[in-house]
Amino acid sequence: MTSTTTTTTTTKTAAPPALPTLPSIPTLRALPASPDRDAALVSALDILFEPSNTLHSLALPSLNADLLGGKGGKGGDDNEDDEAAAAAEQPDGRAAWERELAGYEKLVGLVRAALRAVTAEAGGGDREAREALHDILGSHPRLGRKPVPSAEGGAEPERLSVLSAAEQGHLRGAGSGAEGAAVAATTTTTTTTTEEEEEELARLNAEYEKRFPGLRYVTWVNGRPRSVILADMRERIAKGSLEEEERRGVEAICDIALDRARKLLRAAAEQS
Repeated sequence: MTSTTTTTTTTKTAAPPALPTLPSIPTLRALPASPDRDAALVSALDILFEPSNTLHSLALPSLNADLLGGKGGKGGDDNEDDEAAAAAEQPDGRAAWERELAGYEKLVGLVRAALRAVTAEAGGGDREAREALHDILGSHPRLGRKPVPSAEGGAEPERLSVLSAAEQGHLRGAGSGAEGAAVAATTTTTTTTTEEEEEELARLNAEYEKRFPGLRYVTWVNGRPRSVILADMRERIAKGSLEEEERRGVEAICDIALDRARKLLRAAAEQS
């Protein structure tokens, strides 16, 4: 018999969690190379890909050279910057966020290319490349992970970014996506979960990591129900290879990053 747990929680209405703000790429292009500009790029990478020092080291050189224009200010395509400035003058801001999105599409594309190159090196037997790749992919949290032991011997919940919590939220009965994070605080929340599904998710996470040492299961949830995610995990455990899972992981975190950029920029434009 399937065991189902229904939890109803009533709390005072709280302010929704603040969504992170992405730096403006046209603004960064106008700045000279500097620690401040690097810090802004790191902030964008952390928001879109989850924090990873390994990713910072891998991506910053190409982003500075190919996205922002190297050592000088006003890098990249001057026409793009002029168009972005003109778009920003539109009263509803719609053209402005779409222009910003084009810059972030290029940023994610550059990171994707760099990660694909590292994946190819890892597939060719480069141990350091594989370790770096697994470190980057491991920056994303496990799906539905339960509390883990803390250094003090107690237990603390999985530390999720606002965006990760929202993206996984509907798997626990809450909203999903960046917009979901903005409306996460409600007075009454009713969550229906199947205990067998939660146990299966934890079991499959462990089985996946045993099957593919150094990796954790990463996928762009994209609103899919838990049953679909579980079926995907089973299939990948049964049929996948380490190299294929590395490639899938790279594509997943880049798809997640692009989706985050799109939602955050649109939400910011709608609130302005």
